[in-house]
Amino acid sequence: MVGYSRLIADDIAGTSARLVRLRRVLIDPALGRYGGRLHSTAGDSLMLEFSSVLSAVRFAVEIQTRIPEFDDGEPPERRIRFRMGIDIGDAIPDGQNMHGDAVNVAARLQAICPPGSVCVSAVVRNHVQDLDLQFDPLGAVELKNIARPVEAFVVRLDRPAVRLQSRRLPSRSIVAAGVLLCLCVAAGTWWLMEAAGQPGGR
Repeated sequence: MVGYSRLIADDIAGTSARLVRLRRVLIDPALGRYGGRLHSTAGDSLMLEFSSVLSAVRFAVEIQTRIPEFDDGEPPERRIRFRMGIDIGDAIPDGQNMHGDAVNVAARLQAICPPGSVCVSAVVRNHVQDLDLQFDPLGAVELKNIARPVEAFVVRLDRPAVRLQSRRLPSRSIVAAGVLLCLCVAAGTWWLMEAAGQPGGR
């Protein structure tokens, strides 16, 4: 969430109520529709698991395109915006947490993602060709504490229609999201959505 700490400091009750409503009305219902599962919560973060990379990307796109509906006349400094990063790879469960290179890459993609957008690795982009989405290339980017450059793309969200094909991919997806929703994606697709301007500590 862009400016999460400031919003909480300015109006903890109002900001918390808006986030609770956002969970109840938008995030949790979408999580159910796309087969996601909540793993853990920590402060302003959530860890969710999905059955496929298609589901994870569709979930992310729906959340990002519908978030503005919840501003409802709020002034610009009170608007809620997220940024999200998605990668694919194996992850190891550790209690309610997940560990893996893909988790770290997703967190770093989130950090470079424009607020209100979804940033994905090239392998994610290649796996979701069945979705009616367009991607703007960021090139091979150097990510903090990631040894290799990662080819990254930003999903074009000015084309909200998403077409889902009947086939499903075998990969598992975990999403770690943040409000800072840390919506992660595990053993398959990792997706981290974190408060813009509040990069995680991974």
